[in-house]
Amino acid sequence: FATLAEGNISSFDFDRLNNVWIGTIHDGGLYLVDKRGVVQQRYLSDPLQNSINSNSVFDLVLQGNILWIATDGGGINSFDLKQKKFHHFPISNEYEKYTRSTYIDRDGRVWITDYTGIKYYNEELDKFYSYYEDPMTPGSLHKNALSIFQDNQGNYWTLHQPGGVAISPVKKGFKIFNADQKSSGIHPKKMLVQLKRIIWVICGFPVHLT
Repeated sequence: FATLAEGNISSFDFDRLNNVWIGTIHDGGLYLVDKRGVVQQRYLSDPLQNSINSNSVFDLVLQGNILWIATDGGGINSFDLKQKKFHHFPISNEYEKYTRSTYIDRDGRVWITDYTGIKYYNEELDKFYSYYEDPMTPGSLHKNALSIFQDNQGNYWTLHQPGGVAISPVKKGFKIFNADQKSSGIHPKKMLVQLKRIIWVICGFPVHLT
């Protein structure tokens, strides 16, 4: 397999031609590696061209011909595999630059997590809608979201650091588990939650065991 010039691998996904798209942190950028293991392209930030706008990629996921990219410092990027063009989404505050994960739910919705909360993509309007923390509203989301996951019942689970694990029973707001790490003594990255299915939280990313 190819040796990458720089960066540490953080995520990867395969396209329909069995090429692998690799996201890296520590300024490695985005790599395209073909099925033979040969690096075909390395994408780096270049303010003078249409490019990815951060060389640190925390997560990525492919949906059809669109590669959704969560960057550290550049916010949400998408890349059209056919047109070979990057698209950057506007941010409303500095903390939205620090995205942490991408996720496609069972209905094909695109979700992004970042320091402010979570976002989902409205394809018709080509924009993201945000869920933010509101201390005055019971059932609102915590900030510092690391990941989001939808279980077989349609509930959304989110992992926060700090903040623990939250669940949103379909369209009913969020219930917080282990919000006070000091009192429980359990680190949220190692927490086990049970709801008809078992969800393990491992290394910051939830995995559904069927």
